[in-house]
This record gives sequence, structure tokens and C-alpha cells, in this order.
Amino acid sequence: MIDALILAGERAMFRRAQVPKALMRVNGKELIAHQIDYLKDKVSRIIVSTGIGDSAKEIEDFVYESYPELAIICVPENQPLGTAGAIKNCVGVVETDRVLVVNCDDICDIDLVELDKLFGDIICVRSPQLQFGIIKQNFPDEEKVLGRYSFVEKPILKGLWTSCGWYLLKKKTIRQFPVKGSIEYNVFPKLNFNVYKHLGKWHTFNTQKDVEVFEMNGGKI
Repeated sequence: MIDALILAGERAMFRRAQVPKALMRVNGKELIAHQIDYLKDKVSRIIVSTGIGDSAKEIEDFVYESYPELAIICVPENQPLGTAGAIKNCVGVVETDRVLVVNCDDICDIDLVELDKLFGDIICVRSPQLQFGIIKQNFPDEEKVLGRYSFVEKPILKGLWTSCGWYLLKKKTIRQFPVKGSIEYNVFPKLNFNVYKHLGKWHTFNTQKDVEVFEMNGGKI
């Protein structure tokens, strides 16, 4: 089994939010709780990158109070480090040769047993879902004015792939990360990686509508 690192230091989704984004309740449970509950019996240990300041303390208190039975390690930052820096900041407490890195707001049901069979550094990808419904033309008439159409709500864009915020990274690779910076902009363009094509569930949370859709679909991974 591998260690897992949850990146939980992102700011609140809404400017006036009363809690850090990791503690935002979605379908009756905090985002970070969704992640911990999915990972806790699938990985060796869970590490949480909590970010900085009062938000980091709030996340740490929640994790330790809610999961006293788990050997979770919370790692704060002294200054904003970005995603790449946050991962590197935690590498000293990682005990396995590779570590699963998970964005707190990217909820997936990725099969970790299958993922761990792949070699090297892995980016998990999934076909994205369009955020809008589309009008599909089925049988246009000869004059191309009228025709038969159908409505497709938020289709999955098959054949296209995007990162779903889960990565399996070698510890020695992480040691080469910049002390501060973004994993998307400062690391991935320079990294020789493989991909794991995930065909299951993926929910990301950037707007209130994302929350509503998740809850409408049952709110489960």
C-alpha cells in the first residue's frame, strides 16, 4: 500500500465563506471527510497539507478530532507555497516510494489497486463533462432551416482527457519540485509521466452549481 497526501490548503470557494474550502459541507459532510473516508482503508497513511494561518489550524483540528483512530499527519506551511511547493513540503514525512497526491476538491472513485500497478509518475485523467447542455441536430431538412433536434444535458466529451486532480508520484521526483510553484505550470510541462485513464466518477467543486449537481446525484463517490 502507498501513502496518500491530500492537498487541503486551498482558499474558501466563496469570498465570504466562514470555513476553509476543505471544511465546506457537501451533502452533509466536509470535503476532506469525503476524501479521508474513501482513502482510509486503501492506503498506508494519510498526510494532509493544511496550508497556512488560521485555516490550517481549523483543518488540523477537524482532522484530529474527527479521526482520532487514524494516524493522520497534518503539515502546515509557513508561507504560501503553491501546489508543487506544498507537495514538496510534505515529502519528508512520506514513507513509501510513491505517494498518491489528491486535490481535496476532486472527488473520484479511482481504483488504487489498479493505479499502483502502473510504473513511474502517473497523472490520473478522465474525459471532461461539458458544463452546458447541447442541441444536437439529427435530421436536417433540405433547406437547412428546420430539422429535428435533440437536447443532451452536459455530455461527457469522449476522446478528450483532462487531469482529474489525482497523481501517483515518486518520492525522488517530488524532491526535484520547486520550493514554491504550481504543479500544473512549473512541474508537469517538464515531467515525463504516464497516465491512468479513469472511467468512473469525478466531481470537482469550484461553484455552487457543482455542489448542487453532486448533491442531486446522491452525494456519494
